[in-house]
Amino acid sequence: IALTIAFGPSFLNHIIASATVIFTLLMVAIFSREEEFRRTLRESLPTVASVTLISSISGFSLSSARERIEDTPGILTIYPAIIDTLGDCGAIFGSTSTTSLFTGLMRPSFSEISSRIYELAQIWVAGLIYYFLYAILGFSVGGNFNSFAIPLLVYLILFPLISIFTFSLAILAFKKGLNPDNFIIPLETTMTDTITTVMLAAILSI
Repeated sequence: IALTIAFGPSFLNHIIASATVIFTLLMVAIFSREEEFRRTLRESLPTVASVTLISSISGFSLSSARERIEDTPGILTIYPAIIDTLGDCGAIFGSTSTTSLFTGLMRPSFSEISSRIYELAQIWVAGLIYYFLYAILGFSVGGNFNSFAIPLLVYLILFPLISIFTFSLAILAFKKGLNPDNFIIPLETTMTDTITTVMLAAILSI
């Protein structure tokens, strides 16, 4: 369906789509008896559903703010980097947190986030350097102060929220005995994209 929408109903697209479906069904048939495979499917399906729902919100927000973003060339230029870097910061914190949990270096308690302050500070400083460079690039393209200030404002506000969200996911996944790789990074990156897009739309509408 996606290939047909993007490139039209060509014979090659039908072949590719059919081959993809057949390959997927074949993999399911081969590995369906393996417990790890079934567990991955059980854990991934809710994540995929959640990611799809969150992504639809992000898409709606982006479409509603499309004209405002296009009217701000500085923000338009750095928009992909803004959402990607913030997601990377959250993914780094989530990965190190789950590693500490599974190696016994950290208790599965929300209060343990206080013991991660030094690590968070390192990630925050590294991310801030990137966002400062994005702000300079946005200013050089857009030629106005908003293109410089907005990326920094978005980062300073959203970094703490994303960090808390990611840490909470790590704790919950560990307590439920779930594989964090099936939850944390997909949900965190999707949530980051959505929140960042919504916030940009809100700021640009002021």
